[in-house]
Amino acid sequence: MAQVLTCFRWHWQALFVSLFFMWRLWRGDFESNLAMWIVVGLVVVGMVMDLTVILINRGMPAGVTPEEIPEDERPHYHPISQSNRLAILSDWIPVGNLLISHGDIVLFIAVAILLVDATVGF
Repeated sequence: MAQVLTCFRWHWQALFVSLFFMWRLWRGDFESNLAMWIVVGLVVVGMVMDLTVILINRGMPAGVTPEEIPEDERPHYHPISQSNRLAILSDWIPVGNLLISHGDIVLFIAVAILLVDATVGF
């Protein structure tokens, strides 16, 4: 249980977005908007991908050396090793000076669809 609480403490933004979508779903805002259903599905898939890796490995494996992990992030990240499960879903894709995971990419796609739908509509 402590691992789940720690995970949500570090991923509160995703929890907030999920609660926002659940509230909008409860209000009936998605009845005629296919794009919102796609966004909700992608958010759920992206979060499940990230949370699965985090919970199975007791922290997010990252494609870095131990020295590259900041001191305050060490309880939540660790270098990818042979003992990690589902390492393909961990943070190893370089984007600028960040490392992102496949789940992050799915979440970015969801945000892009949300922004397009909000600005020009589908």
